[in-house]
Amino acid sequence: MGKNKKVRLVCLGGIGEIGKNCNVIEYGDSAVLIDCGLSFPDAHMLGVDLVIPDFTYLLRNRRKLKAVILTHGHEDHIGALPYLLQDMVPPAIYGTSLTLGLVRSKLSEFTLPEGEIPLLEIEAGAHLSIGEDIEVDTFHVAHSIPDGLALAIRTPEGTIIHSGDFKLDKSPIDHLPTDLEGIKQACQGRDVLALMVDTTNIERPGSTGSEAEVGPALAEYFRAHNGRIFVTTFASNIHRIQQVVDLAEEFGRKVFLAGRTMLKNFEMARSLGYLRVPENIIIPPDDLNRFPPRRLVILATGSQGEPMSALSQISRDEHRFVSIHEDDLVIFSASPIPGNETYIFTVINDLFRLGAEVIYGLDAGVHVSGHAAREEIRLMFEAVKPRYVAPVHSQFRHQMLFRKLVEDWEHQPQAVIIMGVGDVLTMSRSGYEMTERVKAGEVFIDGLSIGSVSSRI
Repeated sequence: MGKNKKVRLVCLGGIGEIGKNCNVIEYGDSAVLIDCGLSFPDAHMLGVDLVIPDFTYLLRNRRKLKAVILTHGHEDHIGALPYLLQDMVPPAIYGTSLTLGLVRSKLSEFTLPEGEIPLLEIEAGAHLSIGEDIEVDTFHVAHSIPDGLALAIRTPEGTIIHSGDFKLDKSPIDHLPTDLEGIKQACQGRDVLALMVDTTNIERPGSTGSEAEVGPALAEYFRAHNGRIFVTTFASNIHRIQQVVDLAEEFGRKVFLAGRTMLKNFEMARSLGYLRVPENIIIPPDDLNRFPPRRLVILATGSQGEPMSALSQISRDEHRFVSIHEDDLVIFSASPIPGNETYIFTVINDLFRLGAEVIYGLDAGVHVSGHAAREEIRLMFEAVKPRYVAPVHSQFRHQMLFRKLVEDWEHQPQAVIIMGVGDVLTMSRSGYEMTERVKAGEVFIDGLSIGSVSSRI
């Protein structure tokens, strides 16, 4: 083992921005990729369907890459993996059951190199050996999707804690709270070199609401409304989908699933045991006209206003099976991803124009974030007590606010490190530097061709 080896954090996405999370941690001749996500285009990116990271650095260093670890199954963490696999297949891809189920569903839509894709299922609590000098411990975290992970990445130079996307939900739907105590114990008596912490909601004081609060809020609408109820949410938000199904059962409604991704994720989650679905509650399109409006719930994709999603088609009166009626109630049970606001409000306006009542916005109580707010971030930070801290999963304004707030917290790190896409952070017990940059940025996917452009112009 060389005496001068240092830990390198190479940011290919998800730091200084929200979306396309993709970061490499290296020590010596071993590297592990944490997540491989995509983002969605801004309104000005005409003709662009998806945005993925530039994989140039990974392709140039493919011999170093020993594994990919997926922290959870959201698109901004797994969505770009099929595109990476078209160019290279890492020796191992680790993820929990639901995460890999979502990955397999995505991979079925791509033409990939011949040979087996090494998807290796793990559970929270697993210990992984990555190459010669990297060990990884995993911890359960509560988020807006089941099976989320935080990571303790151990090297001879020190430990890096990756919080994953998390919140400290005290009453999660699956009764599995974030294992903050386990993370704290894993850090005690060890040299924690750095914490990479989710700071998406650092601007929100206090704590994020519990997923368990959404069900009662939705129930009020189910109780009061006599027409059809549409609920749109992320197709990966299995807990939210379960609550809608439970309410449909309670109030004697049938459920129609609108949107290809909703159908695929629903069936996959049910087959893996993540969804409890009463017999005969899901109906096919032919049965939509067999039930009166007061007995129907339509669970649809399109909470982000995606132009080809089910709800967008419905709002344009272009859906094959569903049209809007004047007594319809449409509930947006999701918050906008930054950049999607124009698309979302276009759909909302079109739904109002067609005569529907639309419920949207955080004040309606029909959505809670999956990300920790300020107090929860502080508790994670104080549990880890890192030498250095890098706020991630956030834009630069979030990072700068985090740096300011840390000044008043009990533990004082040696540095709060502000990074962006393409930056390389080199760390050791004796210090850190961030003088190197690598080729990184955005690759635009339009569904037919690929064209790349640097994110720094």
